Amino acid sequence: MPRFPATRFVARAACLAALAAAAPAVPAALVEIDFDEAGIGPLDVVTDQYAALGVSFGNAPAVVKTGDMFNNAFASDGQLVHVDTFDPVLLIDLAFAADAFSFEFRRPSDAGAIYLRLLDDAGVVLDAGQIGWDPLVTPGWASFDYAGSLGSFTRVELSAPRKFVFDNLRFNRVEPPPAVAVPVPFAAEAALLVLAPFAIGGGGAQWRAVMRTQR
Repeated sequence: MPRFPATRFVARAACLAALAAAAPAVPAALVEIDFDEAGIGPLDVVTDQYAALGVSFGNAPAVVKTGDMFNNAFASDGQLVHVDTFDPVLLIDLAFAADAFSFEFRRPSDAGAIYLRLLDDAGVVLDAGQIGWDPLVTPGWASFDYAGSLGSFTRVELSAPRKFVFDNLRFNRVEPPPAVAVPVPFAAEAALLVLAPFAIGGGGAQWRAVMRTQR
């Protein structure tokens, strides 16, 4: 009887599979952007200033301002972003997958709405909808929250028929699970197990000798 029965390899493979399943997930990380960070000032156009956080802005002018820079001045928590064009489509691209997102929105003065879409790497729309703001209903800011019920996304698309203002972005970054390394000795034994039927059929003694060498 061989000193290294196949059941030993099956058992070790099962153990490794169990270890992989039990590997703890890396905690997700919260990415916060308030536009009050160092190096960001009034009238800056936001593009790749937050690349170190994995967030970039494009396709429409996103200008940093404060509430008192508008004709109809309004209260704001520090600096905000004014999408300063008509019929804008602002793209917020992420260098990571996120499973949660929130932000605040309003119009510079009169009531209006923006349209939001969350897309994954393949361009599939996970969530879409309209966010309205009316100063008679919500004098301050309207807010939007996505809790990940439809999956993770890598792009936020904001569009509107007119200009709009937003602030306080929050993304919940999803970290990939840690890789489980397969020990080299086991990898070699697993390869021998695959070749076992061929070796045993033509010379069991040679198979046993090779297995003893691997011990």
